[in-house]
Amino acid sequence: MADFGINEMLEMKKALQDKYKDKWKPICPDRGKDQLLWMIGEIGEVIDIIKKHLLSYDYRAALEVGKDIKDDISPEIYNWLEAAAARSVLDWNKMNKALPKGNGIVTPVKTDDVKRSLFEYTLILDLKLKRGEYADFIRAFTPLGVDLMESVIEQYCEVNISDYYKGKNSAKQWNQRKLESSEILPLLQGDFSRFNFGPVYSIQLVNLIEAKCSDDLLKQRARELVTVEQNTRNIAAHNIVSVTEKWVKEQTGKSVSEIMWLIKYICSRVKINIREENWNSYDKMNTHIIKLLDEL
Repeated sequence: MADFGINEMLEMKKALQDKYKDKWKPICPDRGKDQLLWMIGEIGEVIDIIKKHLLSYDYRAALEVGKDIKDDISPEIYNWLEAAAARSVLDWNKMNKALPKGNGIVTPVKTDDVKRSLFEYTLILDLKLKRGEYADFIRAFTPLGVDLMESVIEQYCEVNISDYYKGKNSAKQWNQRKLESSEILPLLQGDFSRFNFGPVYSIQLVNLIEAKCSDDLLKQRARELVTVEQNTRNIAAHNIVSVTEKWVKEQTGKSVSEIMWLIKYICSRVKINIREENWNSYDKMNTHIIKLLDEL
């Protein structure tokens, strides 16, 4: 089988064609044209499937389908499908490697660019809402809530809150020794009867914001966002519930779009994103990929 090449395949095909000439259609230009048109139609249907996956923000599925016709689409399109799939799971190394250079749509993400990373994470939350993945949205909400409250504290309260955490490379945990000798401990504790020196929670951080921030509207929005998290996180994480738009509204008093608006508001106040059009980044990317597909 090591010497089995194109010539051998052609000879085998000719032999099989002769053997089944009474059953198979003859090899001729007209049949070749029909087969080509059929193949083009099949590829067109596959491209339509890729478009549907893109418009439903299912980038992994779009890439999997793209693999089936990799030889029939341009390298640029395939690179975009790879980059989009990697971007949607926050895999910056894969995304940066696949992303077409100088595309004017999506720029590479540096791992040390905290604000860009937070913005991309926030975009993922928005995608979860668009896909109706409300339970995943609630679960992904908690780490972002802590990061947003930290940003508010550092920019509006003149406190470098990470100074009161344990080692920089560990999970966010309070450093009890540093906190107990500081003036911010009672501010973080707020109305709680005692302070939990374990993991850092947004409910603790928002107490400090309310005590030290002079921007009343920002304080109000921060408290609203943390209240949403507190009213949903534990229920969704520890109970078997059907997390729907209606359920979220019943638990929080806010619609999912109102919750996303709160997140975007705080992102703009801490300069994670200050341009409204950037929130449409995935739609802009989809439009570009679909345009390339239409040009095939």
